Amino acid sequence: MATITGTLSGLMANARRTALRRKQRPTTAYALLVMLRSDEETSRVLTQRGVREMDLISALKIANEEPTSAMEVAVERAARIAENVGDGVARPVHLLAAIVREPRTAGYRCLEAAGANPTRLRDDVGGVLGVEDDRSLTRAPGLAPARSRPTVPPVPRTRARREEPPKNRRKAPPPRKPEDDSIPETPLRPVARSGNGKPPETRAPRKRPSAARRPSITTTENEKPADIGPYDLDPGRFPLLCRLGRNLTAAAARGEIDPVIGRAHELDRLLDVLGRRRANNPVLVGPPGVGKTAIVEGLALRLVKDGSSCGRLADRVLIEISAGALVSGTGVRGALAEKLRLLQKEVDKAGNKVLLFLDEIHAIVGGEGPDDLANELKASLARGALPCIGATTDAEYRRHFEKDAALVRRFSRIDVGEPTPSEAVEILRGIVPKYELHHAVVYDPRALEAAVELTVRFVTEGFLPDKAIAALDLAAARVRRRGGSVVEPASVARV
Repeated sequence: MATITGTLSGLMANARRTALRRKQRPTTAYALLVMLRSDEETSRVLTQRGVREMDLISALKIANEEPTSAMEVAVERAARIAENVGDGVARPVHLLAAIVREPRTAGYRCLEAAGANPTRLRDDVGGVLGVEDDRSLTRAPGLAPARSRPTVPPVPRTRARREEPPKNRRKAPPPRKPEDDSIPETPLRPVARSGNGKPPETRAPRKRPSAARRPSITTTENEKPADIGPYDLDPGRFPLLCRLGRNLTAAAARGEIDPVIGRAHELDRLLDVLGRRRANNPVLVGPPGVGKTAIVEGLALRLVKDGSSCGRLADRVLIEISAGALVSGTGVRGALAEKLRLLQKEVDKAGNKVLLFLDEIHAIVGGEGPDDLANELKASLARGALPCIGATTDAEYRRHFEKDAALVRRFSRIDVGEPTPSEAVEILRGIVPKYELHHAVVYDPRALEAAVELTVRFVTEGFLPDKAIAALDLAAARVRRRGGSVVEPASVARV
């Protein structure tokens, strides 16, 4: 299914806030109102059909009832419509197409009350999406139109019915036998061994799919499989990176990474260190939960959205590899060092286009005994064969890095501190639309401040913003489970 863009997620969150301000339940009609106000593509379609903001607001007073899950269903249908028309991501225009096709939604009835014709709007949206046949918007993905479906399968069945039984076919060769005994063997062999009396031509197509799939498994250097995106690695060429790592750049391109708020200074420092000629391997040092991984995810977002500001890093692919994934399955002596060497070979094969993020790097460099990777890692970093970003805590940095002067020289420390309460509130405001979409609820703005204030006062074992995010997430899950739609300060206080 097509992915949901940040534009569509923000639109749905804005619709929920608008309904909350008017003390009404969020519905698809409010999604239409936000489209008319803020989305240029759908606003043009609605305006051409005479839909005005004041008419839509008036219609909301009399036609704002719909099933509870209508908004979630509409978003799912929008993603399905986007996939059917060949769009990789769902946009507000796909949501409009879903609304005007469902008469039970409040959005459909409000359009009728505002004097617009939803059927004509459906045709207009189809024109914007480049679809001539309106039925293709709701057809299941990969399914052929109904009129062309019956023409493929009946061919072998009809032939099987019209052909004579196998015993009649064996009687045909005798007249040709006097001419040459060897001639009948060629046509008779496939018929006699075809199995179940099926003609030979019905068995041949079974081998075609495996031949079509073969290029995606073993691709050449200059050829990529069709399903690999611009930021994806080829599993055939980079099996270890694809198996152990998480491609942060590809995840950012698909909209799977939350925005990073309030970490511009740390992100700029990270880019400066990566651009150095020597000691260009940064290590993020800070307490757990302050957002070290989020800073690296912010780097992935910047590589995708504004690569020109990243200098020579613009075409890099950022791969996150956890220490647990790297260490797993290495119980045999020397196995961990061998896995690291294979990882270096794949990074070399990528031609300096892969940048690794080693989370909990102290678990890799801090081992003891003959399988210690510190010397191997130091040699790789000195050669520039393993460009990486590390992340660890203050205590682990003092324990494993400061006692080894060579590691300190190879890595440049970047301190990541706990944000202030006001900064934490800004961070929550930036990421809360994702949680609203996930839980199908709306956060009262005061709930964000309450989450920060209460966790600072009563939760002493964690750090901001992680503990405030956890409180908001749990509060939304509880409100949704109990049938509510708004997360208030009291909801946060109860968790």
